[in-house]
Amino acid sequence: GKSTLLRLINGDNVQGYTNAVHLFGRRKGSGESIWDIKRQLGEVSTELHMRYADYADPRFHRNTTAWEVVCSGFFDTIGLYEELSVPQIATAMEWIQRLGIADLVAPPVRLRAPDRRSAPPPAMFAALSQGQQRLVLLCRALVK
Repeated sequence: GKSTLLRLINGDNVQGYTNAVHLFGRRKGSGESIWDIKRQLGEVSTELHMRYADYADPRFHRNTTAWEVVCSGFFDTIGLYEELSVPQIATAMEWIQRLGIADLVAPPVRLRAPDRRSAPPPAMFAALSQGQQRLVLLCRALVK
């Protein structure tokens, strides 16, 4: 059902290459790469959750914050390796507010409004419950 449909779209199912699939008004395989398609889609999957849980494991000394997880959605990476633009920061903050997870996904102190700089430190992704982690990953998909 749903998972198969997403795998067809993402190119993770061989049937997506042998059948006529239309995405965004164009037939798949008409010149766009799979990366062009994936750039337009955000996803939350068990596989992504497991990859981030492994990446953010404190035993590997990666102090990965929930903010970094959300913002990595702009770049389709596991981990945040690039500086964010002002519009990207605004988009991330907007989705965080819309989902009501501002208490879980606080931006770094340097990005906070002056009146919010004394707020608690950003939450570590690994310290969140599984349900909270899924909300953070949903926000990651939506910022795209």
